[in-house]
Amino acid sequence: MFFKPHLIGGKPIATVSVATLLIGVIVSFIHVSTSYSNTNRDPIEEIMYPPHADWRDTLQVCEELDDHTLQVLTPKYLGELPNTYVFTKQLAEHVVYEYKGKLPIVIVRPSIVISSLIEPFPGWIDNFNGPVGISIACGKGILRTIYSRPDMVMDYIPVDVAIKSFIAASWIRGTKELEPTDDIPIYNSCAGDLFNVCINDIVEFGKKTVNIIPFDSMLWTFGTTITTSLFLYNIKVSYFTK
Repeated sequence: MFFKPHLIGGKPIATVSVATLLIGVIVSFIHVSTSYSNTNRDPIEEIMYPPHADWRDTLQVCEELDDHTLQVLTPKYLGELPNTYVFTKQLAEHVVYEYKGKLPIVIVRPSIVISSLIEPFPGWIDNFNGPVGISIACGKGILRTIYSRPDMVMDYIPVDVAIKSFIAASWIRGTKELEPTDDIPIYNSCAGDLFNVCINDIVEFGKKTVNIIPFDSMLWTFGTTITTSLFLYNIKVSYFTK
């Protein structure tokens, strides 16, 4: 569900105020979005799609309505989008897009950011997000079953590759004079069809890894399964977590 703006660390109005102050001051402004901001489209092109809702109206709804009403309205607002994360990411693109021709903005859409490929060293990561969290939970014996299609493809991008794309996009924008007629360049920073990894690949890789390098303080032996049945998933969760 949507959350009150004052509970999520800031408001779009503050972003607009800062952006206004930056007009004529900076040479490049990178807005980091996500490749999943338009999941209702296939393919997702490097263009600005129409907004799913007006960001000002959405902000007003979140500020004025109570939590129960927000919970009821959230599915209606989301429409074809799967969650509020991708929905608000799409709205945020339109917040900065209003400064087209006023600020030297570039929008970069990375996919799921994972551990580094090369820098600062291969495999560097500072969190347990994405496949890292799944692998560790499986290796520790905590995660026993996953509710998903085994062939569900996830698009991953190493953190150092993503950051290099930000730097390159910033440099390209910064070397050009801003014109009032300039559009905002948009780049999808993702693997696409170049390298596909599915849920089953992650589980199988974790199985091989834990046999070579067992984890310390394991709660249970590795035995993660994947199921597309919500009924079986609930049974496995109930049985294996007791």
